[in-house]
Amino acid sequence: MDNNTFGKKFAELRKQKYLSQEQLAFDLKISQSSISNYESGKSMPDMGTMQSIVDYFKVPITYFFPAEKAVIQPDENHGCNGYTTNSTCQL
Repeated sequence: MDNNTFGKKFAELRKQKYLSQEQLAFDLKISQSSISNYESGKSMPDMGTMQSIVDYFKVPITYFFPAEKAVIQPDENHGCNGYTTNSTCQL
């Protein structure tokens, strides 16, 4: 998953609901700095947080993936927060 693509879409969803980073962090039970890091592409959420995000915004996880690249699979061996796209991992 491209961090910048995820971050832009994540920020877009937050702004559409007129939420501050602080309010969304409170609602998701994570830190405001995590929200900021996700939106800026500095980090990605782990699988548990990703599930919370898609549940909160009521979007499918594929919302964050370009349709032609949506290959989601566990990837514990490569340290990619539990998922990769097209079997690649950018460390």
